[in-house]
Amino acid sequence: MTDTADPWCDIAVPSEVNSLNVRRADVEHSLDYWFGRDLQGRYVLCFDSDADVPSASSVPKPAGIEVSTLGLGQRGGSRLVLTLLESEQVDIFRALCSDLMRSTTGLSGSESGAGLSITLNRLRRWQSLLERARNDLLPRTKVIGLVGELLFLRDLLVPRMGNFDAVQSWRGPYGDEQDFLMVGRMIEIKTQLSTSDRYLPVSSAEQLDTSSGPILVCHQTLDVPADEAVGAVSLNGLVNSLTSAMDAMEPAAADLFQTSLLEAGYRWRDEYERPSWLLNSRSFYEVRDGFPRITTHMIASGIDRVRYRVSVPACAAFEIGERTAMEWALDE
Repeated sequence: MTDTADPWCDIAVPSEVNSLNVRRADVEHSLDYWFGRDLQGRYVLCFDSDADVPSASSVPKPAGIEVSTLGLGQRGGSRLVLTLLESEQVDIFRALCSDLMRSTTGLSGSESGAGLSITLNRLRRWQSLLERARNDLLPRTKVIGLVGELLFLRDLLVPRMGNFDAVQSWRGPYGDEQDFLMVGRMIEIKTQLSTSDRYLPVSSAEQLDTSSGPILVCHQTLDVPADEAVGAVSLNGLVNSLTSAMDAMEPAAADLFQTSLLEAGYRWRDEYERPSWLLNSRSFYEVRDGFPRITTHMIASGIDRVRYRVSVPACAAFEIGERTAMEWALDE
């Protein structure tokens, strides 16, 4: 995909009705994706394949995006056309386009039919994500958890790993057991209000099980100060600052970031303008022999799932400093 914040900006609006001006979206991609603009100047993504035109019932319809199909005439095959209807959602549309192209990167030029199937499946996922993020407000506990992961990403990973690698390491939104994965090492982020009892909620026996690799726990506490407090930031403000910085330096990272945010259930909402959050403390604990935890080999047969919590003071013997933690995480 082109490395610009707006890959459609230099495509001219066509002058003829029912026509598109298009150019190749990514010259290095094996399949035929095209960026374009229609007569109304709207942003378009086209995908050409040698497959038959899919039935209307099989084509997803993500909110704010018109999806249509047509045959390619004598040459055979079909074209899938995505048109952005809500211009203010261009960042999400760009992220969607980037995600569709990433999902078919491993295919050869002769596998465009498989590419169409994969593209339609990813569109179905985007339809679900957009509907959920538009209709469902994240509960307060989820907001606190998301703010904590984003602060960790902003403060510690982006400066050390760069934008794209840092965002790629963020696995929490995709349902992985740990929130971040890098070089075979895993980091689990536990964030709570500074006024809460100090404990680490653990959602499964696998979450702190090091049989799949070394694990570090980062425990953070947040304050809810007055909005004008130095360093305080709302969820929307935190997302906007990260997105803007990525857009300016590495748009591909911003696209992946938008996809991950949707997977996490976030979409810009007025409700996320308040409250503001301020990092109060950040501590690191290495999960090793003796760490207070339940692992899979401790569980009797027939027990399907466990949830428990660990007292933070009980982890004191396993605490390491931030510099040591980052050297550990990045295997430096």
